[in-house]
Amino acid sequence: MWVFTEDGFYSAVMYRDNPDYVIVRCRALADAERLAYWHTARNYPVEVEVTPTADYGWRVTMLRRNWSNYVAESAANIGYTNFKAAIAKLNPDRAEVYADVWATLLDIQRPVFEVKTYKVPKE
Repeated sequence: MWVFTEDGFYSAVMYRDNPDYVIVRCRALADAERLAYWHTARNYPVEVEVTPTADYGWRVTMLRRNWSNYVAESAANIGYTNFKAAIAKLNPDRAEVYADVWATLLDIQRPVFEVKTYKVPKE
């Protein structure tokens, strides 16, 4: 699961050794630290693991329910009408990266709207 929040970009996967846990992988240390801070402030202490030879440089292992709480609270606290603009105010460099992701994902939508005219079947 990929999640983009005002705190950062996260890639969450099930922890192989215990399905009650997830590993949340991060591309930026600051994102991992914000996630760890959110959890620790709610008495769900977690640690940031540095993984410089892996595809994601930082990982945070946590209970699945705590990850779910983070995602739910992030959704409940949305206070913007445009996510890209909100990120641009927080971090213009990151906003450019997110805009690239947005543009790439637009390729999924385009073929849907390039479909030829539909014909209504006759009864």
